[in-house]
Amino acid sequence: MKDIQLVPNLEKVITYLTLKSEIRNLYTFVDALWFWFFQAVTDDCRHLVSAVTAVKKKLGWDVLDYKYVERLPHDFFTIQLIFPLMQNEILTSKNVKLGKAIVGHYLHAHNFVMEFFLKDNSFNFYIVGDPMFENQKFVLKTTAMKDSCSDTFTMKYDLADSNGKLDLPKLHFCLEVSAGDNDAVCVLEPYPLPLSFCGNPTCDVTRIYWNWGYIQFYDEDMEGIEMITVNDDMKNGGYYHNVGSKLCRLVAFVVS
Repeated sequence: MKDIQLVPNLEKVITYLTLKSEIRNLYTFVDALWFWFFQAVTDDCRHLVSAVTAVKKKLGWDVLDYKYVERLPHDFFTIQLIFPLMQNEILTSKNVKLGKAIVGHYLHAHNFVMEFFLKDNSFNFYIVGDPMFENQKFVLKTTAMKDSCSDTFTMKYDLADSNGKLDLPKLHFCLEVSAGDNDAVCVLEPYPLPLSFCGNPTCDVTRIYWNWGYIQFYDEDMEGIEMITVNDDMKNGGYYHNVGSKLCRLVAFVVS
């Protein structure tokens, strides 16, 4: 999805996204639009809502959780997407009761890297807000990146104790970040960072400096830091979001 940065205008980016197999629901669609605007893209957005609504209806997608959209990081560029979505009840709803899962506790960015990227691990979690999955335990398993091959990193979830009566729900994961006093993002509450197109984490040869797509897990300026894997889509341009001094945890929304 790194080539989305090259799409010149909103009309073409919406057409482009409808042709991508990675776009499976309204969450991934809006994640991609958010990333496009995040890369300091601006365009005539008068037809944004009607265009997104048309795609949603055509593909039969469900609405977004209002809180997810409301808390997306916003600046001069991304607010062009976020505010119109918040105002439209066809696309977002405050009454969505599809469920939400919190995977683990808040961790400082450094500790998040240690727990999720640097070792094989597993995390039990529950879905709240959806009676279908009440008291059902789930597990998220991660496999650390081996040597210099980012493809060896995996992150998968499953039923922890399946009795054969439940199908695995579709979950939309994001990185929830607790904003600090010096945070430049204009939100006071914890905010989600979309992970839909981040791929696998990458790091430098010392395994100290880590990126996950556009998310930067260290405070230093990345200029001059060479990542050991070639799939760091952002290294040839684009904007990063730095969480090096923040607290992070994984959160997932149920997609019906």
